[in-house]
Amino acid sequence: MRHRPLLVLAALALTLALAAPALADPTPDPSHHVIQVLGRHLIGLNHNGDPDLGHAACSAQGELVDTNDNGLANALRGRAACVERIGVARFRVYSIRLQVLRDDAWDTIAIDDTDVVSAGQPSRVADWTPTLGYCPPPDNLVLTYRVRPLVGVRWTNGDLDVVAYTSFRFQARAVVNTLC
Repeated sequence: MRHRPLLVLAALALTLALAAPALADPTPDPSHHVIQVLGRHLIGLNHNGDPDLGHAACSAQGELVDTNDNGLANALRGRAACVERIGVARFRVYSIRLQVLRDDAWDTIAIDDTDVVSAGQPSRVADWTPTLGYCPPPDNLVLTYRVRPLVGVRWTNGDLDVVAYTSFRFQARAVVNTLC
């Protein structure tokens, strides 16, 4: 019994390590090339706290993207993804928000609140916010951002968990919907 918490932590660490490559390579948006990933935060979800009943890994991150195929980042978007390890019937991304820190409060500047549902087994899902272009030069202002998804996990026994989590804070150039 004394070793149970250590075994659970070891299982979580192993699952997150295995999930990293899968979460880093979702079905990409063919019209946007990701130049840099920012603020990536991985979380592990256990059904009722027990990874033997069900386990999933999710991530939230910002992405600097090239929207015109010139090899240079010219826009920012948020991304959320989840992948099943065991016991997940399906995922549903209810919403994903790209937020900017302004006056000590988080303001949503881009949101995709269209439900995206996983299909197939093992369950996996990825969703993006709308892509926002940088403010035009000479505005090279750098702001602080985060990505905040709201994700539902339907476990194979029928239970539902809804989880809101955030990426780590990251900095990027000001984008439309902020100050320009």
